[in-house]
Amino acid sequence: SDNKDLPVTEGLEYQFTGNVFNKKLINFNGCFLHSSAVVVDGEAYLFSAPCETGKSTHASLWLKYLEDKKPYIINDDKPALRIIDDEIYVYGTPFSGKHNISENTRAKLKGICFIEQSPENFIRKIDSKESFILFLKQTTYMLNSEEMGKLLGILDIIISKTPIYQFGCNISEDAVKLSYGTMKGEIKNES
Repeated sequence: SDNKDLPVTEGLEYQFTGNVFNKKLINFNGCFLHSSAVVVDGEAYLFSAPCETGKSTHASLWLKYLEDKKPYIINDDKPALRIIDDEIYVYGTPFSGKHNISENTRAKLKGICFIEQSPENFIRKIDSKESFILFLKQTTYMLNSEEMGKLLGILDIIISKTPIYQFGCNISEDAVKLSYGTMKGEIKNES
């Protein structure tokens, strides 16, 4: 059935429950990143962007074109990132977007791509300043000053330990090969 209230309901659910969850998560060295998180070979790769840019679409292309590597989506909208024993892990959460795809598991974070639509595929590693700005735009930060201070410290650690890229892509197998190969470390020539 066509329920026009569903997006509003999802929004309200996240506004109350998600913000409470996020405030608790910060106290455990964690935060949300508005992204689609795909796990391949036990490692998590995140695709982040504003709504309707193509995060879920690119993640679904990984499932299709990397099928031999048995990929799965750990969370399709708001995975949690946590720093534990100097490692960064990605977790499924109940906040899984319109496709409602989430797994109750975790995987080590391998890389993050901030994506944009482009007729030509390109990828480039971005510096910590640019990463910080993009990350902050895609995380929840309805916080008081103490919580915001903790969040900024968490982001600093995540950004310093994680390869982060700007990725322009179309809907093609070549886009998957470029993003996977670069983030996995198999393609060194980033354009």
